[in-house]
Amino acid sequence: MSSENTDALDNVQVTGNDNDEHQEEQTRSTGTTRENNRMSAVENNPRPNNIRRVTNVIPLCSTDPNNRIPRRFYLISARSMLDEGCKRHHTYCKFMILRINCATSLAGKEDKIDYYSYRNSNRGKNGKVASSFYQRLFLLLDLEDDSGAVYYVVQSGTLHSNMWNFNRSIRDNGDITIGTTVCMLNPKPISNILANDIPMIESDHPFVSLKQDTVLRTTAILDNLPSNDTRAFIIHASTIRLHTFACVQAICSGFFCDRQRVRELNENKKGCGCYYTGRNPSLVFKFDMVVTYHGKRIEITDFTSLLFQDLFFKSKIPIGCNVDSFGVTSLNYENLYDSVEDIIRHVNANGGWSIVGWSKRGHINDYSADKSSAEKIESSEVTHHVVRISPSLQITLDSAEIKAFKFDVSTLLTT
Repeated sequence: MSSENTDALDNVQVTGNDNDEHQEEQTRSTGTTRENNRMSAVENNPRPNNIRRVTNVIPLCSTDPNNRIPRRFYLISARSMLDEGCKRHHTYCKFMILRINCATSLAGKEDKIDYYSYRNSNRGKNGKVASSFYQRLFLLLDLEDDSGAVYYVVQSGTLHSNMWNFNRSIRDNGDITIGTTVCMLNPKPISNILANDIPMIESDHPFVSLKQDTVLRTTAILDNLPSNDTRAFIIHASTIRLHTFACVQAICSGFFCDRQRVRELNENKKGCGCYYTGRNPSLVFKFDMVVTYHGKRIEITDFTSLLFQDLFFKSKIPIGCNVDSFGVTSLNYENLYDSVEDIIRHVNANGGWSIVGWSKRGHINDYSADKSSAEKIESSEVTHHVVRISPSLQITLDSAEIKAFKFDVSTLLTT
């Protein structure tokens, strides 16, 4: 039946004339036929497991409202791409960026590369190990997998060179950074494992940056992870006790990297992951604190994040400020410390904090007496790497109390 006839039947109205019964019978007959056809199509083309149909197009956080995910696409878990015969078309995965490893020494300099090892996922641990080069490695959390599964996306040469083509205008201003939600359109079947435990996922299409979910599903922190198993976690309603914080100089003045892992990058002189830095102050605050969640304590040291520190300021740190502007003996430091403590205390009492990170059992050097050199052995403890800290309740973040507690950094230039 043509679409015009179908639309006409869908709009049939009871008019009260002598043809009422005939029109109603025709409508019922057509509806039954269409339902039978639909059921037959479902039986012949069953929907794959772990696939959820998008009921509404999802707008991006981009300034371009025309970039949208088409209705025909299904949201899937990346885990399904490990199965043979997985659905390859009209699907997308939703990820959160957890970490960016960069082989470049300076932002925008693509002449330096590094190497990674991988093996074929279908051959198990006995698969042949190969190596290739990368410019950036993105560690991603699959937001559709409650187990905290993580995946790597490799950017090197032509591989994923178009990753940010949809979002270039917001890639370098801080809208896209660690903790941002992105989707991968039409992911390919997974065939390789990186670092002996993390699957590598690929796509021919650019990432699409999504609006941040208001509430992320809780994913438990695991302390009994086996060796070579990396898992992400998301916890809510936790509390923070601040030990200390200090302003430090970073090697990067960009926003894409969120200025995380500053101490590690400064000591190793590695690239941070930013594509462009611009003329911004390369300052960031380093926090030492304790997170408590359901009686469990997580010690966090040397934590740096622009997204986290922006919670305590009314505006960005302006050009002209330096580390001495926030010296521990200055009045500015005292006022800022009061602002940070007031905000942390207020959030603790009003919904608490949401913490996102990833965990892995590390290795330590074994210097046994009968060994001539150190040997790497498995650590007895699992290390938890926190990458994002934010208030659990949006209403708390937008409250008048939080805004009143924030430190006015612009006063530094007038004092």
